[in-house]
Amino acid sequence: ATRAQAVLCPCGALLQPIHMRGQAFAPRSPSDLPVEPGEPVDSESRPRTTRGPFITVRGPDGEPTRLPLHSVLQMVRHNEEHRQTGADDDAIEALPTRTFERGADGKNGGEGTNCQICMEDFEEGDELRTLPCFHLFHAKCVDQWLKVNSICPTCRHKIT
Repeated sequence: ATRAQAVLCPCGALLQPIHMRGQAFAPRSPSDLPVEPGEPVDSESRPRTTRGPFITVRGPDGEPTRLPLHSVLQMVRHNEEHRQTGADDDAIEALPTRTFERGADGKNGGEGTNCQICMEDFEEGDELRTLPCFHLFHAKCVDQWLKVNSICPTCRHKIT
């Protein structure tokens, strides 16, 4: 029996594309296959199914293995349910904002001097948003980021 027919990456997706009827596609969401992400799929650890459609999955070594289509679809469904999503508008709006002002000495009071997303210096009057980890960004920059990723772009701290 061959092992390591397919490997799940930490995000839950199969690392190699699935080949079905001569066409390849790669699942984009996690699975209910009985393996942990990053571990090889061992065909002997799964119960054998004799009925239903199967698809061939090629592992890193190029060796094919047949998997029940329902297992792969469960994996895709699971990955879709557990993928990281961005913050909702209410959570973003709940984060504090303020207007950037330089001190009388021309310094900014020890805060960062630029937005780590757009890399532009903070200018007098810019609207800044402070995340729970106390990192500052232009509100317009970090709001776009947070709609896709609900973590700080600098330290990866969750905002929700």
